[in-house]
Amino acid sequence: MTGISVFVGLDLGGTALKAALVDPNNGISVEGTHVSNTPRTGSPDELAESLIEAALLVADGRQVQAVGVGVPGQFDTRSGTLRALPNVPGQWGGFPIRKRLAEGLGGLPVTLVNDSQAFTLAEALLGAATERRTVLGMTLGTGIGGGLCIGGKIHRGANGAAGEIGHQVIVTDGPACGCGRRGCLEALAKSAVFASLAGAATAEEAFEAIRAGDPRAVAALEVVTGYLGIGLANAISVFDPDVIVVGGGLAQAGDLLLDPLRVAVKRAVSVVPPASVDIVAGRIGTIAGAVGAALSCIG
Repeated sequence: MTGISVFVGLDLGGTALKAALVDPNNGISVEGTHVSNTPRTGSPDELAESLIEAALLVADGRQVQAVGVGVPGQFDTRSGTLRALPNVPGQWGGFPIRKRLAEGLGGLPVTLVNDSQAFTLAEALLGAATERRTVLGMTLGTGIGGGLCIGGKIHRGANGAAGEIGHQVIVTDGPACGCGRRGCLEALAKSAVFASLAGAATAEEAFEAIRAGDPRAVAALEVVTGYLGIGLANAISVFDPDVIVVGGGLAQAGDLLLDPLRVAVKRAVSVVPPASVDIVAGRIGTIAGAVGAALSCIG
């Protein structure tokens, strides 16, 4: 490989693997992206090979200094092993993903970061929240994740799990969640649940039905944003952010989602003036998690 060192970010999504090439020289810029399907065969080896392939494709011969990986689940920051990937089929506990990726990428340093923390970092440094100090991010899609950035730095917490707003229990003894508990925000409001409540095959179809005035789809959005409003109000009570940035597949609906979500949050919040709650859509788009994973390796 030749040229000035760059960084690769990988976003391990439940349905897609995304890669971004980030150049921090003379200002941070995104030099390339790549998207492929996430293997859902349950094979850790196949998943690792797909991530390695995505990293090599997006690097395109450039001199890579380090690789960051946004992980949509639980992992051990010390050993670099997975604990669980709730929305990816397979037995992931104990899989040494950091070691496998480093070996497949010629010994490059590999950093693991929560995928929603990566999204939040990208939006805090390059996207919708560049002028804000305390940024709470929420990703809505196959699962529901969250992250917190303070002063342009990810707040990881003692075990790397800070900001996991999708796994707060909203309804005691509610529906089963992929994390093993019941009644989590994710189990109540992720995209598949929204689509099912709306009588649609996908969330995209559900939003089309809302635009057409379908009462079942409209009611489904009210239910989902009601749960999301409670979850975000809880997070506001703990973190008191300057801004909440929303990303993920559902956020592509824009104000069709965000307007009722803003109403629901302001109805549920109690410790801050409702008028002070600022909820915006992410600006970077679906590649934000991969960009943030690369940024997590820099300084």
